Amino acid sequence: MTTDADRLPPSDRNAERSLLGAVMRDNLQFAAVAQEIRAADFYQFAHQTIWSSMVELMSAGKAIDPQILADDLNDRKA
Repeated sequence: MTTDADRLPPSDRNAERSLLGAVMRDNLQFAAVAQEIRAADFYQFAHQTIWSSMVELMSAGKAIDPQILADDLNDRKA
């Protein structure tokens, strides 16, 4: 018998990737998305780390693009 404690929360790796990619592609959408999404909302730990980096970059007034994001993640040793 499976209990609620044995179940994994629903997750969709492709949906998470799509959200991260969409925000990276159009930084103007970040504010609207950030009102609804927190790092803990991502099931994949890597996606949580990427989202946290995006939040910090935007908070610092920096744009989010693949190179800036990669540099930030490398600086974090993520």
